[in-house]
Amino acid sequence: MAEWLSIDETAELTRCSRATINRRRADPDFPLPFAVGGRVYFVREDVVAWMAKKQNAPRQQRIHRDQADQVAA
Repeated sequence: MAEWLSIDETAELTRCSRATINRRRADPDFPLPFAVGGRVYFVREDVVAWMAKKQNAPRQQRIHRDQADQVAA
């Protein structure tokens, strides 16, 4: 069975703030969250796959997306 991560656990795993996780939820490349009992969760495997994809992206693409996140903030 898949492991569920809360927003705080997702933030810890990705080494991002809770606010950054909430902003990234609007990014179509970021894993889709789901709600159970009014709480938001992510599937750990999806978050790890997203991190690997981001890490393996060309440097220019990573910089561009990070700058876009900063501008949107």
